[in-house]
Amino acid sequence: AAGGWHVSGDAIERINDGNNSETLNGVDSRLISVAMLSPTKAICAFRNNSTAFLNVVVLNFGAVSGAPSAINAEASEFISIAAQSSSQATVVYKTSTGVTKGYVLDVSGNTITPGVAATIDTTTTVKGTGIAALSASKLLCVYGGTGGAKERVLDIVSSSITASAAATASAVVMLGDPLFLVKKVTS
Repeated sequence: AAGGWHVSGDAIERINDGNNSETLNGVDSRLISVAMLSPTKAICAFRNNSTAFLNVVVLNFGAVSGAPSAINAEASEFISIAAQSSSQATVVYKTSTGVTKGYVLDVSGNTITPGVAATIDTTTTVKGTGIAALSASKLLCVYGGTGGAKERVLDIVSSSITASAAATASAVVMLGDPLFLVKKVTS
């Protein structure tokens, strides 16, 4: 995509909503990622640490939020989410074996309907994911892969993901547990 992009690592594990706290679930939640759908609505993806499954929930600021629900039944790590419109987001993650996968999430009110899981890359040795919306139908996905950080453009048609060929974003092999933060910095 045109413009200058910045990719970095690590993010916050806790989210605070001003002076108001809201308990969304009573389980250990990890690898939290949030994307704004509107000025008063967000979608949150996280790992339910008691099941290790990918969960999502709609957050409403100033109103009742939705109930968390699992969208897969496999151990999920390195979760990243981006909203491409006010009613749709895409979440990417690594499985416990390191495969990069993703879902398109359709949002209506507090209801989240996942599309079919898409396998983005079968590389099983490197950690980390990041995602940013380029438009209502394209996203940039960055993830750890053999030989360094990889990137793919994800095309969204209806609720399905089609990934472009992988390009090497950086040949530097990442150490530790990176979470890639992808943001456009210039046009």
